[in-house]
Amino acid sequence: DANGARKIGPQFDTARAFVDGRAAVEVDGYWTFVRPDGSLLRAPEFDEVADFAGGLAAVVVDGKTGYIDREGATVWLPRD
Repeated sequence: DANGARKIGPQFDTARAFVDGRAAVEVDGYWTFVRPDGSLLRAPEFDEVADFAGGLAAVVVDGKTGYIDREGATVWLPRD
């Protein structure tokens, strides 16, 4: 927009604000992230996501919690 904010199109059911260079978006009940240019980081596959912080975001798939980095790589962590 006129203030320099990027807007993403209506192809997403829900969209959060950009944090740490990525925005969480929901498509058909699954979450992923978009880059500032609006391109998807990965296909929508996450049941839940947290916003990025320090280059990582917590994600949940099928009850497994892990982290995704800003390039889309994931590291699964064992549940406590």
